[in-house]
Amino acid sequence: MPCLCPGILTNDPGLRPIVYAALTNLITTATNPAPVAAFAGNFLPLLFNQFCDQSTNENERGRCLATIEAFASITNKPDLVVFQQTVFGRLKDGIAQSATTTDAQTHKKLVAAQQILMELGSTLAAQSGDVSTLYHGYKEFMMGGNTSLQKKAFKAISTICCSEDLAQQQFVASVATDLKGVIEASVHTSVAATKYHRLVIIGRLVAYLDNASVTDFIPKVITEVIISTKEVNERARMAAFECLVAVGKSIKTRPPGAITMQQYVDCVVAGLAAQSPHMRSATILALSRLVYQFSEDVSEAQIDQMIGSVHLLLQSRSREVIKSALSFIKVAITVLSPDDFAKYLEETVSILVTEASPILRVKTKMILERMVRKFGYDTVLGYCPDEDKKLIVNIKKTREREKRKARAEKNDDDGDAMDGGVSAPRPTRSGVKPSYDELLCDSDGGSDADNEMEATDTKSRSKAQSKTARKARGSTFIKDDGEEDALDLLDPRSTSKIRTSLPKQKRTLEHSFPKSEDGRLFIEDEEEIAAQREAQGGMSEFARGMMKEKDSDRKRARRPWGQEEEDSDDSDAEGKARGNEAGNRAKKARPMGADYKAKKAAGDVKLAGKAAPYAYLQFDRKSLNKRKRAKAVSKFKNIVTGAKKGRDQAKKITVRKKRR
Repeated sequence: MPCLCPGILTNDPGLRPIVYAALTNLITTATNPAPVAAFAGNFLPLLFNQFCDQSTNENERGRCLATIEAFASITNKPDLVVFQQTVFGRLKDGIAQSATTTDAQTHKKLVAAQQILMELGSTLAAQSGDVSTLYHGYKEFMMGGNTSLQKKAFKAISTICCSEDLAQQQFVASVATDLKGVIEASVHTSVAATKYHRLVIIGRLVAYLDNASVTDFIPKVITEVIISTKEVNERARMAAFECLVAVGKSIKTRPPGAITMQQYVDCVVAGLAAQSPHMRSATILALSRLVYQFSEDVSEAQIDQMIGSVHLLLQSRSREVIKSALSFIKVAITVLSPDDFAKYLEETVSILVTEASPILRVKTKMILERMVRKFGYDTVLGYCPDEDKKLIVNIKKTREREKRKARAEKNDDDGDAMDGGVSAPRPTRSGVKPSYDELLCDSDGGSDADNEMEATDTKSRSKAQSKTARKARGSTFIKDDGEEDALDLLDPRSTSKIRTSLPKQKRTLEHSFPKSEDGRLFIEDEEEIAAQREAQGGMSEFARGMMKEKDSDRKRARRPWGQEEEDSDDSDAEGKARGNEAGNRAKKARPMGADYKAKKAAGDVKLAGKAAPYAYLQFDRKSLNKRKRAKAVSKFKNIVTGAKKGRDQAKKITVRKKRR
């Protein structure tokens, strides 16, 4: 094999994937890899050249990298370090060439080669443990340049910082000051793709810096961390919150002389003075995270300052700022004790119902419900302005209705248990502090939906989530065709009878109307029938006989001239013919509104005892929204304009007639 495989890899490209798989399988399954490790020095350079070849496709390059990683795992460490230094030497030469070249195509090829070398270098460093060569080789890419190269560099360094290996932790501690300078220098040159890895590095790096370095480092990077709490990328957003917490925990464990928690909070509070609503919104979210995590370490004066600032920002016209401010209020109500938050309650309730409620009604109502649960209905109602007390009353009625419903469901469950069923105990969260994500999911998550449709959207989302949960529980059903034999699962045709959902059952309408043999319904007006019976009840026998004779004469008059009355045997055929005639008359029925049509002029006329011939518009709650209202107004604008013109013309005609 040592003689055959190199020749096949060099001369027969079609067999390379097979050889890669065979070598990888041989190394990973061998109980004694020493005989294969003796030839690693021959295979690694060959595999390196094929891996760096620009003509190699991505699939084949991935298999080649797996083979290199397998050989690196059995190669002795000194030889592997030499091979790794060769790779990074080639990478350094590529950096020098790309800096001097002016041709676009050549520069593109050099960048592609550097990406390949960086991927190989990270793999070799993971196997050899020589992270020093990797750090110094990637440090230049972290300062700027190509987006892909910069992302690979930050990703590799963040992996080293998060490593649990003692040797790598010691290396990070030795280069912490240098890495701090790289992070500070690349604040304005880093691309958005590196945001997550930068935040991870910052959160880990603070623990390795001394007091003086931390005091200098935090004010320089805190703006980037704060603004990242509003990132679109969820990983970067979560990393920003974790970075804030990591920095706070590091400050708490430091000896005296370093930056204090109060100074750290002041650095974050300074973001409230920003001009852009986006930065102010991000600052409020960052403060809410710190208050949630370090409520006992933040001074009372700072809490007063933060809540006062939030009260002012709730009066802003920016929807983004108000959403973040509501998130902060929700966190403060949850974290602070009732005695600590009681002094802010009156002003908070007043501002919520007057300023925030018209913009974000549903979210404001949720916070007021939380206040009612924590401080009591009468307390919150007393602080609410008179014109807005209906909202608090509605919250109370809703809570009472939910309690009645819960009691009824509990009684039903108890009844089922009495009948022999088993009712599962319901989990409770009394006394358990909800997570920060749970608090934020209703206050800051989602898109800026229309105010009036927020409640509907919430219901539809809950229905969709319950539907998804039912699907996740997942069941497979077998279609039953009524056959006596069991389904043969070995039959290839059996898959057509396996379903992932139950078929929809047709709904049948229940009614109490009599039905004929041909399927027609007999619908009679009971009041009219009762009135006829009462009228007939007052008639004499002679009057009833006269009515029957009139009916028979009327029936005879309908027959064609000269046709005699048929026998009773032909009564069924006659009844069927009359039924067909009535059906034809029903098909030729006049359209709706035809009674109002004028016979001698255009338009409609008013009829005595009937409704006016006007077109009515159905009420639509969506029209309460400003956008939907404008759309509806523009839709019916032409109709209203035409009606006004008709009215004006009618007035002119009336005036002319009076003058004559």
